[in-house]
Amino acid sequence: MASDALLYLPLARVAGLEPHLVVAVVAAAALTELAGVVALTLGASRRYDGPLGKSDRAFAFGLLALLLGLGVEPGGWSTVVLALLLALSLATVAQRVARGLAEVER
Repeated sequence: MASDALLYLPLARVAGLEPHLVVAVVAAAALTELAGVVALTLGASRRYDGPLGKSDRAFAFGLLALLLGLGVEPGGWSTVVLALLLALSLATVAQRVARGLAEVER
């Protein structure tokens, strides 16, 4: 989680990117990892479910950084991408929690 934050938070300083949205996505990423691990404390297995796991998130941020590095100007498209990453991260948290609790109940 710390490495994700150290890698992705500097994007909040890129002109044209919404800094609050970058921070929200990074915070949601931390929640997804915590949701996966907290299942262990309840007696379930480590959860890896959801539409935006660590490798998916790394790919998305890597592609975003590549496009910016190639000179593609941030703007509406980058805001939509970050909002989508936030939504997918929150869906991942919900799925991991739900499936972890379902496993504990069984």
